[in-house]
Amino acid sequence: MSDILLRGTSLKKDYGRITVLKGVDIDVAEGEAHVVIGPNGAGKTTLFKVLSGEVFPTSGTVSFDGRDVTRLAGWQRTRHGVGRTFQMARIFKELSAFENLVVALEAKKRQGTSALELLRLVPAASIRDEARRILAEFSLEHVSAWPAGSLSHGDKKTLELAMVLAARPRLLMLDEPTAGMSPADRQRSVELIAGLMKGGGLSLLLTEHDMQVVFGLATRITVLNYGEIIATGSPEEVRSNPRVREVYLGHDVSAA
Repeated sequence: MSDILLRGTSLKKDYGRITVLKGVDIDVAEGEAHVVIGPNGAGKTTLFKVLSGEVFPTSGTVSFDGRDVTRLAGWQRTRHGVGRTFQMARIFKELSAFENLVVALEAKKRQGTSALELLRLVPAASIRDEARRILAEFSLEHVSAWPAGSLSHGDKKTLELAMVLAARPRLLMLDEPTAGMSPADRQRSVELIAGLMKGGGLSLLLTEHDMQVVFGLATRITVLNYGEIIATGSPEEVRSNPRVREVYLGHDVSAA
């Protein structure tokens, strides 16, 4: 396997008397698409939050590119090359789609500046041109001038992804990227993410419920159940694992 970019070691997370993660070991290699799946309540969201810096583990460590980032907040990890989207798209709803991209591009250069201050900077022509190029790449040019809050759910998620990628992260973390999408938007999203991976220079960690999305994107899958990993391997290995079938009784994990 290629070099490890992100590694979580012996991760435990307690919320009061409830232990959600029970000593999880997980890693993401350079260039791979690693998908975490599991039933509701398995701890996927908590694991994602710990790995992205949204919350800190009760014990255990997180490293990124060989650096201990366990106690770095999410925005600090962003500076090291971690990009993340959320189940509910985090965009500037009052700004246009174009302005959202301008803010994202300027923020890459001027960290610590507010969105309003960034817009007041009168972005250079190169920034505006780059924003237009990204909107076209993500098929959002037709909604460029629309307030982001008025976009469809699928377009909001796509805009958020475009904003995250504008920072050129080395690791892209996607939390339920197709949740709530129409079948057409879901297919477009999968094709877009797959295309980004083929471009090289990007590693992917995502949580996802839709098994067609999982098996369409993953190069490696980890299955979480009650805060513990019960299987990790290639899609073929996970698909044929008896324990995974047991945990997913009633779920079509064998779907390609």
